[in-house]
Amino acid sequence: MVGLRVLWSRLVAVFRRPRLERELEEELAFHLTMQAEENQRRGMSPADAEAAARRSFGGGQQMQENYRDQRGWWWLETALQDLRYGARVLRRSPGFAAVIVLTLALGAGVNTLIFSIVHRVLLRPLPYPDPNQVVMIWENDRLRGTDRERASYPDFLDIRAEARSFTALAAHQPLDVTLTGTAEPVRLTAHRASAALFDVLRIQPLLGRAFTVEHEKPGQDNVTILGENAWRTFFGGDPAVLGRTILVDGRGFTVIGVAPSLEGITTQEELWVPYSPTPRDKFRGVHNVRLWGRLKPGVDLPAAQAEMDTLMRRLESAYPADNQGRGARVIALHEEVAGSFRPRLRIVQGAALLLLLMACVNVASLLTARAAARQKEIAVRAALGASRSRVARQLLTEAALLAALGGSAGIAVAAAWFDG
Repeated sequence: MVGLRVLWSRLVAVFRRPRLERELEEELAFHLTMQAEENQRRGMSPADAEAAARRSFGGGQQMQENYRDQRGWWWLETALQDLRYGARVLRRSPGFAAVIVLTLALGAGVNTLIFSIVHRVLLRPLPYPDPNQVVMIWENDRLRGTDRERASYPDFLDIRAEARSFTALAAHQPLDVTLTGTAEPVRLTAHRASAALFDVLRIQPLLGRAFTVEHEKPGQDNVTILGENAWRTFFGGDPAVLGRTILVDGRGFTVIGVAPSLEGITTQEELWVPYSPTPRDKFRGVHNVRLWGRLKPGVDLPAAQAEMDTLMRRLESAYPADNQGRGARVIALHEEVAGSFRPRLRIVQGAALLLLLMACVNVASLLTARAAARQKEIAVRAALGASRSRVARQLLTEAALLAALGGSAGIAVAAAWFDG
């Protein structure tokens, strides 16, 4: 506690210097007066008594300097002085300061914006529990040389029944539909999804409840879950939407829940309906569903891929007319989302770093020219006793102040642009 009090008193002394200086001068004058009066009582003349008092205390200025060193942090006081002086110098040259700040703001802003995009797309994990276990399963066709095709619904049912690498498997199909029952008809994306999709992602509805397997049966599929974006955009975020009937392509659906935005699956205003198979879904040659899965704990991608290779060979043998040459590829959801953007983002990131380097070189050139123009000022300061380190520290403080202003402006612009 004593140490904290000392630190606090030193910190306060730095920011209350004028008042403490007055108190120090008053206290020193009081002690000199008391000592001079004591000397007069001993028989000295007033002039001799005052001179003797000053000699007994030593140099007044030296005493004040010693007291300042004990009371505060000289280096912090010096830094604050440098900052104040640097601010005055920049105010005297607003054009020069503006060019430096704008140059740094451009370089820092572009890099901040690009890094924010890279972080959101490539680095930040998806907002699901254990996101590394969430995968997407694409089919491929060796005969046609395609790598990513949707699966057929019968293939999905066989994979779901036989695969042992997954805790849950789900089918999903996006459809363009017309929503009525709002202020005006709206064209948006609906998603047919099997009930297990919410188990794959391990998410809970914001309101209401999720689908169950019963909802996938014909006649039980007239329910819907609104996506968060659609709920807020078209229904004003009203919780009373639960139980309301809306029309999707002219068919009535009862709203039973509101789902959070499913990053990596869709970013549009959407709604979800149960995947109740239609007569067309029964054909194995119709490839119209996307497959999502969650790996069991301890199962990695190579193991899941090996099992899928075995299953697809069995399906190829059992259904040669529809599955000849077809295989499957298991991809982590994060890789699926970020993979196609990675090369382009790396190129853009490299270009942004090059822009920042050019901005720094330009700023360094301007500061060098500015320092050359201030040779007389620096010479006068050196003649008055300023050391080389003191002058260098002042110049570095001015450069740091410019860097802080330019960096802050760049970050603010990037944040506004990114949020917009």
